Amino acid sequence: MFGPQHVVSTGDVMSTIHGANIHELITGMINEGLSYVALYLEKVCRQVIICDNFGKIHYPHLHIQQNLPDLYIKIPAGIPNDDYIYTSDKRIYYHLGSYPTNAYIILNNVRREQVQSILSLLHSDVGLAIRFYFANKEYFRKDKDKLKRDLSELMLPYHNDITKLLMLHTEELSPFKPYFFSIMEADSPEDRDRVDWNEVRSFSQEYLERNHVMAVQIPSSNCVMGLVPASADGDECEINEKWFVQNAIKHKKALENHFNIRTSVGEGNVYPLSNIYKSYLEATVSIYLPKLMGYTHFIKRFSDLGVFSLIFNNDINTLKSFYLNFLGPLLDYDNINEGILLPTLRNLLENCFNWKATAEQMYVHVNTLYYRVNKAEQLMNVNLSQMQDRVNTYLAIKVYDMLNLSEFLN
Repeated sequence: MFGPQHVVSTGDVMSTIHGANIHELITGMINEGLSYVALYLEKVCRQVIICDNFGKIHYPHLHIQQNLPDLYIKIPAGIPNDDYIYTSDKRIYYHLGSYPTNAYIILNNVRREQVQSILSLLHSDVGLAIRFYFANKEYFRKDKDKLKRDLSELMLPYHNDITKLLMLHTEELSPFKPYFFSIMEADSPEDRDRVDWNEVRSFSQEYLERNHVMAVQIPSSNCVMGLVPASADGDECEINEKWFVQNAIKHKKALENHFNIRTSVGEGNVYPLSNIYKSYLEATVSIYLPKLMGYTHFIKRFSDLGVFSLIFNNDINTLKSFYLNFLGPLLDYDNINEGILLPTLRNLLENCFNWKATAEQMYVHVNTLYYRVNKAEQLMNVNLSQMQDRVNTYLAIKVYDMLNLSEFLN
C-alpha cells in the first residue's frame, strides 16, 4: 500500500534519533503535525503506519482519491499496553498507551535483529511524543462531543439563543461564516432499524472531511444531521450551486452505496450561527413534508418547497391558527365520532379528486365518499368544487400533518 519496502541500517541513525528530546519533538509536532515525529521513525524503517485504537490511520496521510476502507488497518487482537508482537511477515505492531488515548505503531520489513533497538526507540521520547499527540486528539474529541450535545439540546424548536454557546466553540464553528442545517434519513423503516447510525455518521464525517467540508454532526438515533458551511470558498450567504451538486449529492450517493440503503435529505436555508435554529426547523420541514406527500429518495432544500416555504416561514402559533381556521370544526367532529372526515379529505385531495380511486383505496362505496365530503364541506363552510377552497384545504391539512408529526418526533 505504501510503495517498495526498504530498511536502512540502524547504527548512527539510532543515536541521532535518541538525541532528539521531547521538547524538540513536541514543538515540531505542533508546527508540522504527526509526520514530524513519524519521520524520525522512518530513518530506521521506511514504512511506518500510526493509527488509533480503531485502526484509523493518522500517518501516512492518504490521498483523497483513495477508498474509505483504506483509511483503516486491521490490528491483531490481544496486544498488551506498551507491548508488541512481531509477526512472521517481519512486521512490528506496537501498542502504545491505554484506552482511550492509546495508539498503534506499525513498522514493516523489520529484521529480527533490529527488533530490540527499535523497541528502545519506541520507549523513548519518540513514543512519548506520539502518546501526547493522541492524548490531544482525545481532548479535542471530548470537546467536540460536548459541542454536539450542546447543539443537540439547543436545536429544539423555538430556541433562539445559542450565541453564548457559539462563543465557547469558535474553533469548531466560525461565527463569521454562514451555515445551513441538513438531515438525512433512510427511506424505509427496515433500513432505519437495520443500519448502525453511529457507523453511518462516522463514515459521513470521514467522507466530508476528505472533501474539505468541515461539517459538525449532531448525534441522533436514526439519521445523519448537522451543520454544514454554506460554501467551501468563502462567506457568501448563498449556497454555491456547483459546490452543492458536487458535494451534497455525491455524499448522499456514497452513503447509499456503502450501506446499501436509499435515503432522503432535507436542507434548511443559510443563516448566521446565531439564527441557525431556524435552519434546523426548515430542514425538518424539508425532509418530512415531502414524505407526507409520498416522495422518496430526494434532496429538498426549504427554498424548493414553493408555497410551503412561505407558509412554514411563519411561527408555530400562526401556523396553528391557519389550519384551525379551516379544519377546526372538522377536527372537533372527528374527535367525537369515528375520525373519518379528515382522512377522507386527505386521500381525496392527494388523488386529485378521483372519487373512484379514493373509494377503492378506502374500501367504501363512492356514495359513502360523497356523503363524507358533503358533511366536511358543511362543517368547514367551503365548496370543494372551487379551486381556492381545495388549495386552502390541502395546505391546511399538510400544515396540520406536519405540525403533528413534529410534535410526535420531539
